Parts: sequence; C-alpha cells; structure tokens
Amino acid sequence: MPVTRGWSYLWACLALSACVHDAARGGTFSSGSLLLSSGDLDPLEAVVNQGQLEFSSIFTKTLDNGASIEQLNTALTHNPLPTMVVMEVLETRGNQRQIIGGYNPQAWGGSGDGYNYTYRSSEQTAFLFNITTGDILHQRHQGRPAYYQTYRSSIIDLAFGGGFDLKLTHGLTMGSARELSYGSGDLDDHNILAEAANTTFHVGTLEIFTVVPYSPSVPTPNASLAGMFALLTLLARRPA
Repeated sequence: MPVTRGWSYLWACLALSACVHDAARGGTFSSGSLLLSSGDLDPLEAVVNQGQLEFSSIFTKTLDNGASIEQLNTALTHNPLPTMVVMEVLETRGNQRQIIGGYNPQAWGGSGDGYNYTYRSSEQTAFLFNITTGDILHQRHQGRPAYYQTYRSSIIDLAFGGGFDLKLTHGLTMGSARELSYGSGDLDDHNILAEAANTTFHVGTLEIFTVVPYSPSVPTPNASLAGMFALLTLLARRPA
C-alpha cells in the first residue's frame, strides 16, 4: 500500500472513531435539573461507585409550581429504584443559600412505612451531600444510629437517619439537619450544613431523581458516519 494511501486510510479510521465516540457520548440527565449541573454529578457518582449514572427526574417542587405532598407520595410510593434527593436551602434563618441532599439506595415506600433499617455494613451505603461546600457524610457503620437509613411518615415528608440527619416537613417547605446516623465524628458535631447543633431552614426548590447505571444506546449511523464508511470502502478497494 503506498504511503499516501496508507495515511489516508489511517486518518479516515481516526475520523470514523471520533464520530462513533461522539455519537455514543451522552449526558447523564434524562431530563434537565434546576439545581445540578453535569459537573456536580462527578463526586456523587464517585461515592455511589457504580460508574456513570443516569439521573431521571420523578418529582420537582419550586416556590412557584405548588407541587404537593400528595404528588410526592405518588412519585415515591411506587418507585422501586434508588433516588437522589436534592434541595435548595434558602437564605433565611441565618443560613447561607446552599444545595444539599441525600442518596437513598432503597425504595422509599409509602408515607406511613416508617424506617428503612440497615443492620449490615453492606447495606449502609446511603450518604448526605452538600454541593456548595463539597461535604459528604456517609452512613455510619457502627453503633445503634447506623441502623436508621431513611424514614417516612404522615408528618415527616421524608428523612435520612434516625432523629433526623436531614428532614423535610410542613408540606416540603421546612427542613432540618443534625448529625446522628450520618458522619464520622461525635454525634451532633458536624451536620451537612457544617453546624454542630440541629439546624432548621426553609426549602426552596426540591428535586428527586431515580439513579441507575447509565446504559447508552447503540448509536444509529448518521450521514457523517455513512460517509466515513463509504470512504473506507473506497480506499480499501483502490488498487495499490
């Protein structure tokens, strides 16, 4: 094969590879997010440790849309998948605006189901996160507080931990944070808002996503890919 033909064939192969790579590349949001950017997902994916994740929105509440607790119940009760809860801490009650949340590896269940208990360390994989500060609080693996992963009741919209480490109440408008089942230090030493005591806050936007490993579909060759295939075929058939 002459040198010029060999280089042409090589460059065509590289171009085809780039086209296939671009076609296969996709975002990890199945729909957009009001609170998270694609860059915010990297540390969350690292902690979940299941590779690239796909975030699919199942519930969104803003200060304007009036999403209700009944809609939340519908979204959570029949969802069997792990979820990421993301909420906006408003700049009230002495708090700075922050984006915080938690990862629940289990189904939430109904509003009267109470606690999800986790007795084995292999089950204690939930965590709390603060996108604004970069803090991650892992579920504890020792002691009685580690048993309490998540909680729901008729008066607690949803909560992480026992006592609670992160809680939503009052029709998704109020929240609180403390350190009990999540963290590595002493109890009530450093909650997800970096405060030592129980901290209350007003909730702005709230988003809940199902979280599953990302499985990109096989790309369908588009016009540029078809052109590259045609070029490779032509080069392969040309006489030396």
